[in-house]
Amino acid sequence: MLAEKSTRYFYRQACDLKNIFKQEGVKRRFRRKSGEGDEVDGKHLGVTVNYHFSLSELIEWEGTFMT
Repeated sequence: MLAEKSTRYFYRQACDLKNIFKQEGVKRRFRRKSGEGDEVDGKHLGVTVNYHFSLSELIEWEGTFMT
């Protein structure tokens, strides 16, 4: 039996993420392959170097969204 699908949202203040980044540095860096969507009008605009933050470092959103 498959579990029911649900959507959860997580967040963290940018200043908190910056402090985690300062502590962890390049240990969290990873590079992804370029894809079709990275190129616009023949110019590469996509970000291929990213930084990983764990869900355990984030706060689960328990509020509601305005529609």
